[in-house]
Amino acid sequence: MGQDTHGVNKNKIFSLSNYSLTYQLFFINLLASFIGFIFLIIFNYYLIQNDRNILLDYDNAFIQTDKITNFLMTSAIMRVPRFNENCQNIKDNSDCKKISSISEPGLDPTSTQQFILQNFLKSNIGVKVYNDNKIIFADTNYMDFSTGVTEIDINAKMKESINFVDKYRIFYMDFFNKHQKNFIQNKFLGNSKKIWSENNEINFVSETIYNKKILSKKIHNKEKEIIQIIVAPIINNEKVFGVVIVSYPLISNNFNLGLTSFNLFNFYALFVLIMLLLSFFFSQSLVSPIKLLSRLTITEREKIKQKNEVEYPIRGDEIGALSKEIKNMSLDLKSQINQLEKFAADVSHELKNPLTSLQSANELIINDKISGKDKKLLIDNMSKDIKRMNRLISDIANYTKIKAEIEIENFEYIKILDLLKDIVEQYNGNKKNIKIEIEDIEIERDENIRSVLANRNKLSQVFYNLIDNSISILDRDKKILISLENKDHQYIFIKIYDQGKGIPLELADRVFDRFYTDREVDRNNHTGLGLSIVGEIIRSFRGSVRLIKSDRIEYSGACFIINLPLKNDPKT
Repeated sequence: MGQDTHGVNKNKIFSLSNYSLTYQLFFINLLASFIGFIFLIIFNYYLIQNDRNILLDYDNAFIQTDKITNFLMTSAIMRVPRFNENCQNIKDNSDCKKISSISEPGLDPTSTQQFILQNFLKSNIGVKVYNDNKIIFADTNYMDFSTGVTEIDINAKMKESINFVDKYRIFYMDFFNKHQKNFIQNKFLGNSKKIWSENNEINFVSETIYNKKILSKKIHNKEKEIIQIIVAPIINNEKVFGVVIVSYPLISNNFNLGLTSFNLFNFYALFVLIMLLLSFFFSQSLVSPIKLLSRLTITEREKIKQKNEVEYPIRGDEIGALSKEIKNMSLDLKSQINQLEKFAADVSHELKNPLTSLQSANELIINDKISGKDKKLLIDNMSKDIKRMNRLISDIANYTKIKAEIEIENFEYIKILDLLKDIVEQYNGNKKNIKIEIEDIEIERDENIRSVLANRNKLSQVFYNLIDNSISILDRDKKILISLENKDHQYIFIKIYDQGKGIPLELADRVFDRFYTDREVDRNNHTGLGLSIVGEIIRSFRGSVRLIKSDRIEYSGACFIINLPLKNDPKT
Protein backbone atom coordinates (compact mmCIF):
# COMPACT_ATOMS: atom_id res chain seq x y z
CA MET A 1 0.00 0.00 0.00
CA GLY A 2 2.89 2.33 0.79
CA GLN A 3 4.43 1.80 -2.62
CA ASP A 4 1.14 2.50 -4.40
CA THR A 5 0.62 5.72 -2.47
CA HIS A 6 4.17 6.78 -3.18
CA GLY A 7 3.60 6.10 -6.89
CA VAL A 8 0.38 8.14 -6.89
CA ASN A 9 2.09 11.05 -5.13
CA LYS A 10 4.97 10.84 -7.56
CA ASN A 11 2.57 11.05 -10.48
CA LYS A 12 0.82 14.02 -8.94
CA ILE A 13 4.09 15.92 -8.82
CA PHE A 14 4.27 15.86 -12.61
CA SER A 15 0.61 16.75 -13.09
CA LEU A 16 -0.02 20.11 -14.76
CA SER A 17 -2.85 20.78 -12.33
CA ASN A 18 -0.26 21.39 -9.60
CA TYR A 19 0.91 24.53 -11.39
CA SER A 20 -0.76 27.84 -12.19
CA LEU A 21 -2.60 28.33 -15.46
CA THR A 22 0.21 30.57 -16.73
CA TYR A 23 2.77 27.81 -16.23
CA GLN A 24 0.40 25.22 -17.68
CA LEU A 25 0.01 27.23 -20.87
CA PHE A 26 3.76 27.84 -20.95
CA PHE A 27 4.50 24.11 -20.67
CA ILE A 28 1.94 23.28 -23.34
CA ASN A 29 3.39 25.90 -25.69
CA LEU A 30 6.89 24.65 -24.92
CA LEU A 31 5.82 21.13 -25.86
CA ALA A 32 4.16 22.44 -29.04
CA SER A 33 7.34 24.38 -29.89
CA PHE A 34 9.45 21.28 -29.37
CA ILE A 35 7.18 19.25 -31.63
CA GLY A 36 7.34 22.05 -34.20
CA PHE A 37 11.14 22.01 -33.96
CA ILE A 38 11.16 18.27 -34.62
CA PHE A 39 9.04 18.83 -37.71
CA LEU A 40 11.43 21.61 -38.75
CA ILE A 41 14.35 19.20 -38.55
CA ILE A 42 12.41 16.59 -40.50
CA PHE A 43 11.59 19.15 -43.19
CA ASN A 44 15.22 20.22 -43.46
CA TYR A 45 16.20 16.58 -43.74
CA TYR A 46 13.62 16.22 -46.49
CA LEU A 47 15.06 19.26 -48.29
CA ILE A 48 18.57 17.84 -48.20
CA GLN A 49 17.41 14.32 -48.98
CA ASN A 50 15.59 15.50 -52.08
CA ASP A 51 18.27 17.93 -53.25
CA ARG A 52 18.56 17.16 -56.97
CA ASN A 53 21.44 19.55 -57.59
CA ILE A 54 24.00 16.78 -57.07
CA LEU A 55 22.38 14.58 -59.70
CA LEU A 56 21.92 17.55 -62.02
CA ASP A 57 25.58 18.50 -61.64
CA TYR A 58 26.58 14.95 -62.43
CA ASP A 59 24.39 14.86 -65.55
CA ASN A 60 25.63 18.29 -66.60
CA ALA A 61 29.24 17.15 -66.24
CA PHE A 62 28.58 14.25 -68.60
CA ILE A 63 26.88 16.58 -71.07
CA GLN A 64 29.79 19.00 -71.03
CA THR A 65 32.25 16.13 -71.34
CA ASP A 66 30.40 14.86 -74.39
CA LYS A 67 30.33 18.38 -75.83
CA ILE A 68 34.09 18.83 -75.42
CA THR A 69 35.04 15.42 -76.80
CA ASN A 70 32.75 15.84 -79.81
CA PHE A 71 34.23 19.22 -80.67
CA LEU A 72 37.84 18.15 -80.24
CA MET A 73 37.21 14.94 -82.16
CA THR A 74 35.78 16.82 -85.16
CA SER A 75 37.60 20.15 -85.09
CA ALA A 76 40.88 19.82 -83.20
CA ILE A 77 42.39 16.68 -84.75
CA MET A 78 44.46 17.64 -87.78
CA ARG A 79 47.65 16.91 -89.73
CA VAL A 80 50.64 19.28 -89.37
CA PRO A 81 53.01 19.98 -92.39
CA ARG A 82 56.66 19.05 -92.00
CA PHE A 83 59.31 21.45 -93.47
CA ASN A 84 62.57 20.38 -95.23
CA GLU A 85 65.37 21.67 -93.06
CA ASN A 86 68.01 21.12 -95.86
CA CYS A 87 66.51 23.96 -97.93
CA GLN A 88 68.03 26.46 -95.54
CA ASN A 89 71.61 25.55 -96.66
CA ILE A 90 70.97 25.99 -100.42
CA LYS A 91 71.47 29.51 -101.79
CA ASP A 92 69.26 29.07 -104.75
CA ASN A 93 66.33 27.22 -103.18
CA SER A 94 63.78 28.04 -105.84
CA ASP A 95 63.52 24.44 -106.79
CA CYS A 96 63.66 23.21 -103.17
CA LYS A 97 60.42 21.87 -101.65
CA LYS A 98 59.99 23.43 -98.17
CA ILE A 99 57.20 21.10 -97.17
CA SER A 100 58.65 17.71 -97.27
CA SER A 101 55.60 15.81 -95.84
CA ILE A 102 52.37 15.92 -93.75
CA SER A 103 52.41 14.58 -90.18
CA GLU A 104 50.07 11.96 -88.79
CA PRO A 105 46.73 13.26 -87.42
CA GLY A 106 47.02 14.63 -83.87
CA LEU A 107 45.31 16.86 -81.31
CA ASP A 108 46.03 20.51 -82.08
CA PRO A 109 46.92 22.42 -78.88
CA THR A 110 46.01 25.83 -80.24
CA SER A 111 42.45 24.85 -81.26
CA THR A 112 42.03 22.98 -78.01
CA GLN A 113 43.08 25.90 -75.86
CA GLN A 114 40.94 28.41 -77.76
CA PHE A 115 37.83 26.23 -77.40
CA ILE A 116 38.36 25.62 -73.70
CA LEU A 117 39.20 29.26 -73.07
CA GLN A 118 36.14 30.56 -74.86
CA ASN A 119 33.62 28.14 -73.35
CA PHE A 120 34.80 26.97 -69.93
CA LEU A 121 37.13 29.56 -68.44
CA LYS A 122 34.37 31.12 -66.32
CA SER A 123 32.37 27.92 -65.89
CA ASN A 124 31.75 26.29 -62.54
CA ILE A 125 33.41 23.12 -63.77
CA GLY A 126 37.11 22.48 -64.32
CA VAL A 127 38.40 21.16 -67.65
CA LYS A 128 41.73 19.54 -68.49
CA VAL A 129 42.81 18.13 -71.85
CA TYR A 130 45.69 15.66 -72.30
CA ASN A 131 47.01 14.42 -75.62
CA ASP A 132 47.78 10.79 -76.26
CA ASN A 133 51.29 11.31 -74.94
CA LYS A 134 49.86 12.44 -71.59
CA ILE A 135 50.96 16.02 -72.21
CA ILE A 136 48.48 18.56 -70.86
CA PHE A 137 47.18 20.91 -73.54
CA ALA A 138 44.65 22.91 -71.56
CA ASP A 139 43.75 23.46 -67.90
CA THR A 140 41.10 25.99 -66.83
CA ASN A 141 42.69 26.19 -63.38
CA TYR A 142 45.75 27.90 -64.90
CA MET A 143 44.30 29.59 -67.98
CA ASP A 144 44.00 33.26 -66.98
CA PHE A 145 44.55 35.74 -69.76
CA SER A 146 43.07 38.78 -68.08
CA THR A 147 45.24 41.91 -68.15
CA GLY A 148 43.18 44.19 -65.95
CA VAL A 149 44.33 45.06 -62.48
CA THR A 150 41.87 45.66 -59.68
CA GLU A 151 42.92 47.43 -56.55
CA ILE A 152 41.21 46.25 -53.39
CA ASP A 153 41.39 48.12 -50.14
CA ILE A 154 41.40 45.30 -47.64
CA ASN A 155 41.12 47.66 -44.69
CA ALA A 156 38.07 49.28 -46.26
CA LYS A 157 36.47 45.89 -46.70
CA MET A 158 37.14 45.00 -43.13
CA LYS A 159 35.66 48.27 -41.98
CA GLU A 160 32.36 47.60 -43.71
CA SER A 161 29.83 47.19 -40.95
CA ILE A 162 28.08 43.83 -40.70
CA ASN A 163 24.88 44.12 -38.73
CA PHE A 164 23.39 41.48 -36.50
CA VAL A 165 20.99 40.20 -39.18
CA ASP A 166 23.87 39.55 -41.59
CA LYS A 167 25.88 37.79 -38.91
CA TYR A 168 22.86 35.71 -38.00
CA ARG A 169 22.21 34.76 -41.63
CA ILE A 170 25.87 33.90 -42.24
CA PHE A 171 26.00 31.79 -39.09
CA TYR A 172 22.85 29.88 -40.06
CA MET A 173 23.97 29.32 -43.65
CA ASP A 174 27.36 28.05 -42.47
CA PHE A 175 25.69 25.75 -39.96
CA PHE A 176 23.25 24.44 -42.60
CA ASN A 177 25.95 23.94 -45.24
CA LYS A 178 28.17 22.11 -42.76
CA HIS A 179 25.47 19.58 -41.92
CA GLN A 180 24.39 19.39 -45.55
CA LYS A 181 27.94 18.45 -46.57
CA ASN A 182 28.12 15.81 -43.83
CA PHE A 183 24.82 14.34 -44.91
CA ILE A 184 25.71 14.29 -48.60
CA GLN A 185 29.09 12.76 -47.86
CA ASN A 186 27.47 9.96 -45.86
CA LYS A 187 24.75 9.46 -48.47
CA PHE A 188 26.82 9.43 -51.65
CA LEU A 189 30.16 8.20 -50.34
CA GLY A 190 29.66 6.18 -47.19
CA ASN A 191 32.45 4.08 -45.70
CA SER A 192 32.69 1.59 -48.56
CA LYS A 193 33.30 4.13 -51.34
CA LYS A 194 36.96 4.68 -52.22
CA ILE A 195 38.15 8.26 -52.67
CA TRP A 196 41.31 8.62 -54.71
CA SER A 197 44.13 11.08 -54.28
CA GLU A 198 44.60 13.93 -56.72
CA ASN A 199 48.00 12.42 -57.63
CA ASN A 200 46.26 9.49 -59.32
CA GLU A 201 44.99 11.69 -62.13
CA ILE A 202 47.72 10.63 -64.64
CA ASN A 203 46.87 7.00 -63.89
CA PHE A 204 43.24 7.69 -64.81
CA VAL A 205 44.44 9.20 -68.10
CA SER A 206 46.51 6.11 -68.87
CA GLU A 207 43.61 3.82 -67.99
CA THR A 208 41.22 5.76 -70.20
CA ILE A 209 43.64 5.71 -73.15
CA TYR A 210 44.16 2.00 -72.73
CA ASN A 211 40.51 0.99 -72.22
CA LYS A 212 38.94 3.69 -74.43
CA LYS A 213 36.13 4.04 -71.90
CA ILE A 214 34.80 6.86 -69.73
CA LEU A 215 35.81 6.76 -66.06
CA SER A 216 33.97 8.36 -63.11
CA LYS A 217 36.05 8.86 -59.96
CA LYS A 218 36.03 10.83 -56.75
CA ILE A 219 39.26 12.40 -55.53
CA HIS A 220 40.55 14.58 -52.72
CA ASN A 221 42.14 17.84 -53.78
CA LYS A 222 44.73 19.80 -51.86
CA GLU A 223 42.06 21.54 -49.80
CA LYS A 224 40.67 18.10 -48.81
CA GLU A 225 37.52 18.76 -50.80
CA ILE A 226 35.82 15.86 -52.56
CA ILE A 227 35.94 16.36 -56.32
CA GLN A 228 33.93 14.39 -58.86
CA ILE A 229 35.90 13.83 -62.08
CA ILE A 230 34.82 12.37 -65.39
CA VAL A 231 37.62 11.12 -67.64
CA ALA A 232 36.62 10.64 -71.30
CA PRO A 233 38.76 9.65 -74.31
CA ILE A 234 38.93 11.68 -77.55
CA ILE A 235 38.47 8.95 -80.16
CA ASN A 236 38.58 9.25 -83.92
CA ASN A 237 38.62 6.21 -86.18
CA GLU A 238 39.08 3.93 -83.21
CA LYS A 239 42.24 5.80 -82.19
CA VAL A 240 42.61 7.76 -78.94
CA PHE A 241 44.05 11.23 -79.57
CA GLY A 242 43.70 12.53 -76.02
CA VAL A 243 41.71 12.60 -72.83
CA VAL A 244 39.27 15.17 -71.40
CA ILE A 245 38.90 15.50 -67.62
CA VAL A 246 35.85 17.39 -66.34
CA SER A 247 35.77 18.07 -62.59
CA TYR A 248 33.51 19.80 -60.12
CA PRO A 249 33.09 19.81 -56.32
CA LEU A 250 30.77 16.98 -55.32
CA ILE A 251 29.66 18.84 -52.18
CA SER A 252 29.00 22.49 -52.86
CA ASN A 253 26.99 25.06 -50.98
CA ASN A 254 23.41 25.20 -52.24
CA PHE A 255 22.51 28.83 -51.58
CA ASN A 256 18.84 28.50 -52.54
CA LEU A 257 18.37 25.41 -50.38
CA GLY A 258 20.07 27.08 -47.42
CA LEU A 259 18.00 30.23 -47.92
CA THR A 260 14.79 28.18 -47.94
CA SER A 261 15.80 26.53 -44.68
CA PHE A 262 16.81 29.91 -43.23
CA ASN A 263 13.45 31.49 -44.09
CA LEU A 264 11.62 28.45 -42.74
CA PHE A 265 13.51 28.65 -39.46
CA ASN A 266 12.75 32.37 -39.18
CA PHE A 267 9.07 31.67 -39.76
CA TYR A 268 9.17 28.98 -37.07
CA ALA A 269 10.93 31.30 -34.60
CA LEU A 270 8.47 34.11 -35.33
CA PHE A 271 5.54 31.73 -34.97
CA VAL A 272 6.81 30.46 -31.61
CA LEU A 273 7.36 34.02 -30.38
CA ILE A 274 3.87 35.10 -31.41
CA MET A 275 2.38 31.94 -29.88
CA LEU A 276 4.16 32.58 -26.57
CA LEU A 277 3.05 36.21 -26.49
CA LEU A 278 -0.53 35.32 -27.33
CA SER A 279 -0.57 32.55 -24.75
CA PHE A 280 0.77 35.00 -22.16
CA PHE A 281 -1.99 37.52 -22.86
CA PHE A 282 -4.54 34.71 -23.10
CA SER A 283 -3.41 33.27 -19.77
CA GLN A 284 -3.77 36.69 -18.18
CA SER A 285 -7.31 36.93 -19.54
CA LEU A 286 -7.99 33.58 -17.85
CA VAL A 287 -6.09 34.03 -14.63
CA SER A 288 -7.29 37.57 -13.81
CA PRO A 289 -11.04 36.79 -13.67
CA ILE A 290 -10.39 33.50 -11.85
CA LYS A 291 -8.32 35.36 -9.24
CA LEU A 292 -11.12 37.92 -8.97
CA LEU A 293 -13.68 35.15 -8.43
CA SER A 294 -11.44 33.56 -5.82
CA ARG A 295 -11.05 36.91 -4.03
CA LEU A 296 -14.79 37.51 -4.12
CA THR A 297 -15.45 34.04 -2.73
CA ILE A 298 -12.99 34.59 0.11
CA THR A 299 -14.55 37.98 0.79
CA GLU A 300 -18.01 36.43 1.00
CA ARG A 301 -16.80 33.58 3.19
CA GLU A 302 -14.79 35.78 5.56
CA LYS A 303 -17.58 38.37 5.62
CA ILE A 304 -15.17 41.17 4.81
CA LYS A 305 -16.90 44.47 4.22
CA GLN A 306 -15.95 46.11 0.93
CA LYS A 307 -15.74 49.87 0.54
CA ASN A 308 -16.84 49.59 -3.06
CA GLU A 309 -18.93 46.75 -4.42
CA VAL A 310 -16.82 44.55 -6.69
CA GLU A 311 -18.57 43.41 -9.83
CA TYR A 312 -18.39 39.79 -10.92
CA PRO A 313 -16.63 39.25 -14.29
CA ILE A 314 -19.08 39.52 -17.19
CA ARG A 315 -17.91 37.38 -20.11
CA GLY A 316 -19.42 35.31 -22.87
CA ASP A 317 -17.23 32.24 -22.34
CA GLU A 318 -17.12 29.45 -19.76
CA ILE A 319 -15.51 31.76 -17.18
CA GLY A 320 -18.43 34.14 -17.62
CA ALA A 321 -20.83 31.24 -17.08
CA LEU A 322 -18.88 30.20 -13.95
CA SER A 323 -18.92 33.80 -12.70
CA LYS A 324 -22.68 33.96 -13.24
CA GLU A 325 -23.25 30.68 -11.40
CA ILE A 326 -21.04 31.72 -8.48
CA LYS A 327 -22.90 35.01 -8.28
CA ASN A 328 -26.26 33.20 -8.37
CA MET A 329 -25.04 30.77 -5.74
CA SER A 330 -23.97 33.67 -3.54
CA LEU A 331 -27.34 35.34 -4.00
CA ASP A 332 -29.11 32.06 -3.25
CA LEU A 333 -27.12 31.62 -0.05
CA LYS A 334 -27.91 35.17 1.01
CA SER A 335 -31.55 34.59 0.13
CA GLN A 336 -31.62 31.41 2.19
CA ILE A 337 -30.03 33.24 5.10
CA ASN A 338 -32.67 35.95 4.82
CA GLN A 339 -35.39 33.33 4.59
CA LEU A 340 -33.96 31.61 7.64
CA GLU A 341 -34.09 34.87 9.55
CA LYS A 342 -37.67 35.45 8.42
CA PHE A 343 -38.56 31.85 9.20
CA ALA A 344 -37.16 32.20 12.70
CA ALA A 345 -39.15 35.40 13.15
CA ASP A 346 -42.33 33.76 11.80
CA VAL A 347 -41.86 30.70 14.04
CA SER A 348 -41.24 32.95 17.02
CA HIS A 349 -44.40 34.91 16.21
CA GLU A 350 -46.53 31.81 15.68
CA LEU A 351 -45.36 30.21 18.91
CA LYS A 352 -45.54 33.39 20.92
CA ASN A 353 -49.29 33.79 20.53
CA PRO A 354 -50.33 30.39 21.98
CA LEU A 355 -47.61 30.65 24.62
CA THR A 356 -48.93 34.05 25.70
CA SER A 357 -52.44 32.63 25.81
CA LEU A 358 -51.26 29.66 27.86
CA GLN A 359 -49.35 31.90 30.24
CA SER A 360 -52.38 34.13 30.81
CA ALA A 361 -54.67 31.12 31.37
CA ASN A 362 -52.17 29.60 33.72
CA GLU A 363 -52.04 32.78 35.81
CA LEU A 364 -55.81 32.93 36.02
CA ILE A 365 -56.04 29.33 37.17
CA ILE A 366 -53.26 29.78 39.72
CA ASN A 367 -54.88 32.93 41.15
CA ASP A 368 -58.29 31.18 41.16
CA LYS A 369 -60.03 34.31 39.93
CA ILE A 370 -62.51 32.62 37.65
CA SER A 371 -65.59 30.50 38.12
CA GLY A 372 -65.70 26.76 37.59
CA LYS A 373 -67.57 27.10 34.29
CA ASP A 374 -65.06 29.59 32.90
CA LYS A 375 -62.22 27.50 34.23
CA LYS A 376 -63.43 24.51 32.20
CA LEU A 377 -63.65 26.70 29.08
CA LEU A 378 -60.18 28.05 29.80
CA ILE A 379 -58.77 24.56 30.16
CA ASP A 380 -60.38 23.57 26.84
CA ASN A 381 -58.72 26.58 25.16
CA MET A 382 -55.41 25.66 26.74
CA SER A 383 -55.78 22.14 25.34
CA LYS A 384 -56.45 23.58 21.85
CA ASP A 385 -53.39 25.85 22.11
CA ILE A 386 -51.25 22.91 23.16
CA LYS A 387 -52.51 20.85 20.24
CA ARG A 388 -51.92 23.79 17.90
CA MET A 389 -48.38 24.20 19.22
CA ASN A 390 -47.77 20.49 18.85
CA ARG A 391 -49.03 20.57 15.23
CA LEU A 392 -47.08 23.76 14.60
CA ILE A 393 -43.85 22.25 15.88
CA SER A 394 -44.41 19.12 13.79
CA ASP A 395 -45.10 21.19 10.65
CA ILE A 396 -42.08 23.39 11.33
CA ALA A 397 -39.88 20.31 11.67
CA ASN A 398 -41.35 18.89 8.48
CA TYR A 399 -40.86 22.20 6.67
CA THR A 400 -37.19 22.52 7.66
CA LYS A 401 -36.60 18.89 6.74
CA ILE A 402 -38.10 19.45 3.28
CA LYS A 403 -36.02 22.61 2.80
CA ALA A 404 -32.86 20.64 3.56
CA GLU A 405 -33.87 17.70 1.37
CA ILE A 406 -34.55 20.02 -1.58
CA GLU A 407 -30.87 20.99 -1.61
CA ILE A 408 -29.41 17.48 -1.45
CA GLU A 409 -31.82 15.08 -3.14
CA ASN A 410 -31.13 13.83 -6.67
CA PHE A 411 -33.19 14.67 -9.73
CA GLU A 412 -34.44 12.31 -12.42
CA TYR A 413 -36.40 12.47 -15.66
CA ILE A 414 -40.09 12.03 -14.78
CA LYS A 415 -42.98 11.36 -17.13
CA ILE A 416 -45.41 13.79 -15.57
CA LEU A 417 -48.57 12.14 -16.88
CA ASP A 418 -47.62 8.73 -15.48
CA LEU A 419 -46.79 10.33 -12.12
CA LEU A 420 -50.15 12.09 -11.94
CA LYS A 421 -52.03 8.90 -12.84
CA ASP A 422 -50.29 7.03 -10.00
CA ILE A 423 -51.12 9.82 -7.53
CA VAL A 424 -54.78 10.11 -8.58
CA GLU A 425 -55.19 6.35 -8.30
CA GLN A 426 -54.36 6.57 -4.58
CA TYR A 427 -57.35 8.87 -4.00
CA ASN A 428 -59.87 6.39 -5.37
CA GLY A 429 -62.51 5.62 -2.75
CA ASN A 430 -61.74 8.65 -0.54
CA LYS A 431 -64.14 9.41 2.31
CA LYS A 432 -65.81 12.35 0.55
CA ASN A 433 -66.11 10.47 -2.73
CA ILE A 434 -64.23 13.26 -4.49
CA LYS A 435 -63.59 12.35 -8.15
CA ILE A 436 -60.29 13.43 -9.67
CA GLU A 437 -60.00 13.64 -13.46
CA ILE A 438 -56.95 14.18 -15.70
CA GLU A 439 -57.23 15.98 -19.02
CA ASP A 440 -54.27 14.90 -21.11
CA ILE A 441 -55.23 15.17 -24.79
CA GLU A 442 -52.13 17.09 -25.93
CA ILE A 443 -49.78 15.07 -23.76
CA GLU A 444 -50.97 11.77 -25.20
CA ARG A 445 -50.35 12.99 -28.74
CA ASP A 446 -46.80 14.23 -28.16
CA GLU A 447 -44.32 11.98 -26.37
CA ASN A 448 -41.57 14.66 -26.49
CA ILE A 449 -43.20 16.86 -23.85
CA ARG A 450 -43.82 14.27 -21.19
CA SER A 451 -40.60 14.53 -19.13
CA VAL A 452 -39.51 16.99 -16.46
CA LEU A 453 -36.29 16.96 -14.47
CA ALA A 454 -37.17 16.85 -10.77
CA ASN A 455 -37.10 14.82 -7.58
CA ARG A 456 -39.95 12.33 -7.71
CA ASN A 457 -40.80 12.34 -3.99
CA LYS A 458 -40.85 16.12 -3.69
CA LEU A 459 -42.84 16.61 -6.90
CA SER A 460 -45.34 14.03 -5.66
CA GLN A 461 -45.63 15.92 -2.38
CA VAL A 462 -46.58 19.08 -4.32
CA PHE A 463 -49.59 17.36 -5.89
CA TYR A 464 -50.50 15.64 -2.61
CA ASN A 465 -50.56 18.99 -0.79
CA LEU A 466 -52.67 20.72 -3.47
CA ILE A 467 -55.11 17.83 -3.79
CA ASP A 468 -55.39 17.43 -0.01
CA ASN A 469 -56.12 21.16 0.36
CA SER A 470 -58.87 20.94 -2.26
CA ILE A 471 -60.42 17.81 -0.72
CA SER A 472 -60.38 19.38 2.77
CA ILE A 473 -62.60 22.30 1.65
CA LEU A 474 -64.84 20.44 -0.84
CA ASP A 475 -68.25 19.03 -0.09
CA ARG A 476 -69.05 15.41 -0.80
CA ASP A 477 -69.27 14.13 -4.39
CA LYS A 478 -67.46 17.14 -5.85
CA LYS A 479 -64.75 17.00 -8.55
CA ILE A 480 -61.13 18.00 -9.05
CA LEU A 481 -59.69 18.46 -12.55
CA ILE A 482 -56.02 18.29 -13.49
CA SER A 483 -55.25 19.53 -17.02
CA LEU A 484 -51.89 19.50 -18.83
CA GLU A 485 -50.79 21.61 -21.77
CA ASN A 486 -47.48 22.56 -23.30
CA LYS A 487 -46.01 25.75 -24.71
CA ASP A 488 -43.53 25.50 -27.62
CA HIS A 489 -42.34 22.12 -26.28
CA GLN A 490 -40.33 24.04 -23.65
CA TYR A 491 -42.68 24.23 -20.67
CA ILE A 492 -45.56 22.20 -19.33
CA PHE A 493 -48.49 23.87 -17.57
CA ILE A 494 -50.39 21.85 -14.98
CA LYS A 495 -53.66 23.35 -13.76
CA ILE A 496 -55.49 21.98 -10.74
CA TYR A 497 -59.17 23.01 -10.56
CA ASP A 498 -61.74 22.29 -7.82
CA GLN A 499 -65.44 22.94 -7.25
CA GLY A 500 -65.03 24.63 -3.88
CA LYS A 501 -65.78 28.18 -2.76
CA GLY A 502 -62.49 29.45 -4.24
CA ILE A 503 -59.87 31.86 -2.91
CA PRO A 504 -60.03 35.62 -3.51
CA LEU A 505 -57.40 36.64 -6.11
CA GLU A 506 -56.22 39.51 -3.89
CA LEU A 507 -54.80 36.77 -1.67
CA ALA A 508 -52.89 35.14 -4.58
CA ASP A 509 -49.51 36.14 -3.18
CA ARG A 510 -50.25 35.74 0.52
CA VAL A 511 -51.50 32.14 0.32
CA PHE A 512 -47.90 30.99 -0.29
CA ASP A 513 -46.57 32.82 2.77
CA ARG A 514 -45.54 30.75 5.74
CA PHE A 515 -48.15 30.30 8.48
CA TYR A 516 -50.84 32.10 6.46
CA THR A 517 -54.28 30.51 6.13
CA ASP A 518 -57.62 31.90 5.00
CA ARG A 519 -59.63 29.06 6.46
CA GLU A 520 -62.58 29.94 8.63
CA VAL A 521 -63.40 26.34 9.55
CA ASP A 522 -60.96 23.96 11.26
CA ARG A 523 -58.35 26.75 11.37
CA ASN A 524 -56.38 25.25 14.27
CA ASN A 525 -55.71 22.07 12.32
CA HIS A 526 -53.86 23.94 9.55
CA THR A 527 -50.65 25.87 10.19
CA GLY A 528 -50.39 27.50 6.75
CA LEU A 529 -47.16 25.75 5.72
CA GLY A 530 -48.61 23.49 3.04
CA LEU A 531 -48.67 25.97 0.15
CA SER A 532 -45.39 27.49 1.29
CA ILE A 533 -43.79 24.04 0.97
CA VAL A 534 -45.33 23.71 -2.50
CA GLY A 535 -43.79 27.01 -3.58
CA GLU A 536 -40.33 26.08 -2.24
CA ILE A 537 -40.33 22.70 -4.01
CA ILE A 538 -41.49 24.08 -7.37
CA ARG A 539 -38.90 26.88 -7.27
CA SER A 540 -36.18 24.29 -6.67
CA PHE A 541 -37.24 22.70 -9.99
CA ARG A 542 -36.80 26.05 -11.80
CA GLY A 543 -40.55 26.35 -12.09
CA SER A 544 -43.34 28.48 -10.66
CA VAL A 545 -46.76 28.06 -9.02
CA ARG A 546 -49.54 30.66 -8.90
CA LEU A 547 -53.16 31.08 -7.90
CA ILE A 548 -55.18 32.20 -10.95
CA LYS A 549 -58.78 32.74 -11.91
CA SER A 550 -60.47 29.59 -13.12
CA ASP A 551 -61.24 29.46 -16.85
CA ARG A 552 -63.66 26.54 -16.49
CA ILE A 553 -67.32 27.27 -15.68
CA GLU A 554 -67.82 23.82 -14.19
CA TYR A 555 -64.81 24.32 -11.90
CA SER A 556 -65.36 27.75 -10.40
CA GLY A 557 -63.37 27.16 -7.21
CA ALA A 558 -59.63 27.61 -6.66
CA CYS A 559 -57.26 27.12 -9.60
CA PHE A 560 -53.52 26.63 -9.14
CA ILE A 561 -51.18 26.59 -12.17
CA ILE A 562 -47.75 24.98 -12.07
CA ASN A 563 -45.16 25.81 -14.73
CA LEU A 564 -42.21 23.41 -15.16
CA PRO A 565 -39.48 23.35 -17.84
CA LEU A 566 -39.53 20.30 -20.10
CA LYS A 567 -36.44 18.17 -20.56
CA ASN A 568 -35.63 15.50 -23.12
CA ASP A 569 -34.50 12.32 -21.46
CA PRO A 570 -31.21 11.32 -23.20
CA LYS A 571 -32.00 7.65 -22.61
CA THR A 572 -35.12 7.80 -24.77
